[in-house]
Amino acid sequence: MMLTSLTKNQFDEVCYQYSAKRLRNSRNRSGRETSAKLLMILRKSLTPDVVAFFFGTKHPVVSVAMKTFEVILRSTFVSKYLGVDPINHMDRKDAVENHSIEFCTSV
Repeated sequence: MMLTSLTKNQFDEVCYQYSAKRLRNSRNRSGRETSAKLLMILRKSLTPDVVAFFFGTKHPVVSVAMKTFEVILRSTFVSKYLGVDPINHMDRKDAVENHSIEFCTSV
């Protein structure tokens, strides 16, 4: 798991929490593969072409898998751990007007 920077147990938890529940296995990829691809891209700054080479697939397959996993993470991880509710998310104007300190609005 050197390419994902997670231990096997941590990787299994990520797969269970995010990919196994919502990401179906297909002919081109499994949920575990998709999790590994995304973590490799995020952690090691690898390009989708390099990740596709590692997994013996093509760039479009990696791109579709990343988009699917991004939607899953945005709807689950982000709202749970970063406090952003996708439905009630405040826009930039509201954040600046109502949630900024005086210094930020004067600069």
